[in-house]
Amino acid sequence: MIDEILRRHGIAGPAVLVARQGVGAFTWEAGAFIVKIAREGCAEELRREAIAGPAARAVGVRTPALVADGNGVYNVWERVDGAPLGRDNELAQWRDVGRELARLHTIDRWDDPRAVLLTHNKRVARPHLHALPPERAAFFARWLDRLERVPAAAARLVHYDVHGLNVLCAAEGATLIDWGDAAWADPASELGSVPMPYLPEVLAGYEEIASLGTDAEARILRAVIGHGVRKLAERGRPKPLADLMAFVAGDVPERWRPYLLS
Repeated sequence: MIDEILRRHGIAGPAVLVARQGVGAFTWEAGAFIVKIAREGCAEELRREAIAGPAARAVGVRTPALVADGNGVYNVWERVDGAPLGRDNELAQWRDVGRELARLHTIDRWDDPRAVLLTHNKRVARPHLHALPPERAAFFARWLDRLERVPAAAARLVHYDVHGLNVLCAAEGATLIDWGDAAWADPASELGSVPMPYLPEVLAGYEEIASLGTDAEARILRAVIGHGVRKLAERGRPKPLADLMAFVAGDVPERWRPYLLS
């Protein structure tokens, strides 16, 4: 299939599988292009990418251009030079991510004929609390009781999978890639997957351009808990929750303190 796609779009080969493969698509690099071919059952992910990526570019977000939309079978993107944003990168890169997200969240409507962006809430913790020891599950349930008093904000287009591997450090600045999880959601929930040590810096960059609104801290913490609990339950990854607990055990900035358990 990869050879047929290259021929169809006049792309010179060869194509090489990239080192990091996602769960929704096989990803190939061919010169100045990236080709993503849907894995079985993952057509909607590629359809979301084909809508959300161009929408983001339309409002000035740095992200690769969509070259060809294969209607859920494949997508062809321009290739952007840049290494993934690691934990050792300067805080300025994470602040830049915040500015890009503020631009993205100006989108409150976009043409979506199949309604593929109306997907499930990835930041809900309660269905996954069973994966925690009972005492720890009860702790997070009490914390959620407090945070859930704050209503969600109006939905905006969110990337919904913002972490270091989905941000490239390009010459132009932080560049978002991989839009397969994009959805309509409270924009504060976007920050739930940002590594906790860098979340304050991302928020600072965001607030240079826009505001997440009233009680943003409660809505962000709710999303961080949802992301962390789900990752532990589904992937056995304890680090997101461990990072959250390290944050609240340290010198917590004043703006966050009203939303912590006493």
